[in-house]
Amino acid sequence: MSLREAIESYHELLTDELASESFQQLEEQQRRRGLFFGGRPLCSVLRPRFLTREQYHFLQSRMHLLLQAFDKAYLAALADKDFRSQFGLLDWEEELVQYSPGFRDPSPTSRVDTFFVTERGGLRLTEYNADTPASPAYNDALSEMTYGLPVMREFLRRYEVRPLPARHSVLHTLIDAYQQWGNSHKPPRIAILDWREVPSFSEFVLFAEYFKSQGLECIITDPREVEYTNGRLVAGDFHITLIYKRVLISELIERGGMNHPVVRAVRDGAVCMVNPFRCKILHKKASLAVLSDERSAKLFNAAEREAIAAHIPWTCRVENRQAQYHDQTIDLIPFILKHRENLVLKPNDEYG
Repeated sequence: MSLREAIESYHELLTDELASESFQQLEEQQRRRGLFFGGRPLCSVLRPRFLTREQYHFLQSRMHLLLQAFDKAYLAALADKDFRSQFGLLDWEEELVQYSPGFRDPSPTSRVDTFFVTERGGLRLTEYNADTPASPAYNDALSEMTYGLPVMREFLRRYEVRPLPARHSVLHTLIDAYQQWGNSHKPPRIAILDWREVPSFSEFVLFAEYFKSQGLECIITDPREVEYTNGRLVAGDFHITLIYKRVLISELIERGGMNHPVVRAVRDGAVCMVNPFRCKILHKKASLAVLSDERSAKLFNAAEREAIAAHIPWTCRVENRQAQYHDQTIDLIPFILKHRENLVLKPNDEYG
């Protein structure tokens, strides 16, 4: 049976009565668990995104190729300042990426944002969130709630449905980075770090509960609450050895400066931070331009070049130069002006 038929079957189950009962339960579960993004309920729809096993394996294989390509671009940027200049790092970012995090990967946790519409062109990447990716714990909580809905009870009579849990992967990733950093199997003391007023705070609570359920010490703390004294980063009387960084680096520096306790502790190797400052290289939206640029093609093998062409929209930094657009050489600025209705102009960093 096809995915389309399964989706239609799910929709047919949503009679007025069953839909109302399911939606009331969804709302109640979110209220009970505090699942809000700011003041907005996390979910307002009754059908989750369904994937076939074949689609999931397709996504895995294509993401593997793209992440290999991102990694090659990162290593080239780390080794060559001229190559790194393509990413558009600011002066203070350039200074921070000089600090070794103590482990290899610049973004142990990351999220590739895509559109996946098989009927209309397949997989298209929109952004690589390599700084502070959210949603793994939200994903797990929503999966648990969806499994309990009355409509899902009826759907499971006919279909096998499996979730895609994510919290455990974040935990394993944090521990892997921490063990590389400290060359030790001693359990970390985790601080989830971000401003207390951010709308995603409810996810920090989910993560803290999960980490504690796995036998780890964990707190949620605000960058304004930490101190660095005598070689120890602390929040109150809690000694932090691993930061699960959810604060944006740009906000941390903007509000706390380059002498912030977290910056000094990471610089001195007194604490492990995931993701590290070097995540800023790939987090820049110019990373898509680097992968798209014909001048970078030699970095990648044939399979990676094919995946880049298939899934990453043609991207360029706005500069007064010639560029390659598919099979033609163009003058970039006149081309942008002529085709501005069909192009998207985005900042190199943050949202948008």
